[in-house]
Amino acid sequence: AVSGSHTLASDFPPCRVISESDTSTMAPSLCSASAAALSVLLLTRCCAGAAVPADVCTPEGICPEKGHQMLATRIKSKVLEVTEQAREDSLGGLTGTHKAGDLNKMALMLQKLATGVVEGKETVSDTQKEVLKSIADQMDAIISAILASHQEDQGEVDRAKATAAACSVPAEEIEASRQDTGGKETGHSTCRVAESAAKAQKTAACNLYHSIATNQNMPSCMSTYDPTPERDAFDAMHTCLEKIIRWSVPLEESLTLNRRLCKEATEAYDKKVKRCNSAQSTYEMGFCSYHDKLTGACSAYAACRTTAAKGRTDVHAAVQVAEQGRMAEYKAAQHVKCFLGVFEATPAEQPAKLQACMDAVITTTQFEIAYHE
Repeated sequence: AVSGSHTLASDFPPCRVISESDTSTMAPSLCSASAAALSVLLLTRCCAGAAVPADVCTPEGICPEKGHQMLATRIKSKVLEVTEQAREDSLGGLTGTHKAGDLNKMALMLQKLATGVVEGKETVSDTQKEVLKSIADQMDAIISAILASHQEDQGEVDRAKATAAACSVPAEEIEASRQDTGGKETGHSTCRVAESAAKAQKTAACNLYHSIATNQNMPSCMSTYDPTPERDAFDAMHTCLEKIIRWSVPLEESLTLNRRLCKEATEAYDKKVKRCNSAQSTYEMGFCSYHDKLTGACSAYAACRTTAAKGRTDVHAAVQVAEQGRMAEYKAAQHVKCFLGVFEATPAEQPAKLQACMDAVITTTQFEIAYHE
């Protein structure tokens, strides 16, 4: 049942005034603002007379029209004050699970009030309906904030995944370094093969030269050759000299040739050794550079993944707590809205509406976070 547009102190039975200790656990948020608004509503039911100055009421407690307007104005100002505080507090964000408890308390208070209305034991004035409307508006704001918080947390989880996915190894750079090192290794190996061949050629040429030089088959007459022969020994001397010439000229030519070949082979080998040593140094530096890039990239990747994994774990842990808080808070806010709807229904609809609210199962799957491994 709904009374007229003015609230009289005599319209309401005595009731307990909610003390500060009853609401001290409520966080300074939209929830506590709505709870305060509800407290205002209940206070107007039991203490309306106290809100009207004594000089405008009769000894019997009957207040004139002026007093009614003053009371309504004061109550409405209180509601606006609470609503404005709620707007400011809402900027701080939702805190989660502890507010759900406050909303559940509010839902129970509204359930009791709605039950009293349905049973004909309670009435709701226009002023009180304004308070209820302000609570409904705050519930809508809470639900909107829950949705925004859910979307932001999903974004945090997605960003944690993206951070882990961003950990990478510069594969192209490492592959280019590997191929460059492989080319240097091949060049060094090829050079050492050529060096080995040059060494064999040098050894063969110099061995031949040494062999020719140390194995001279000189004519036997050389050992008795007399550079100042007697007249009767001229022919023998000349014959020996011819033998010496036939032996020494080819020998000299062979020694000259093979000495040159040995020298050239030695110089070629020495140059090849220097080239191969240089190629080896180049290869070794290239290999070390490749090794540093590879191990550095792997270490950086491992560190990145470790940091990202820890960050993702921390984000998931924090979001999971907030997720459960949002779900609980959303359920409570929807129950509050449902019970508020009872007061907007017709007297005939109110019993069924109240029962539906008491039996309602609120779905929260839309606030489930998609976690990534």
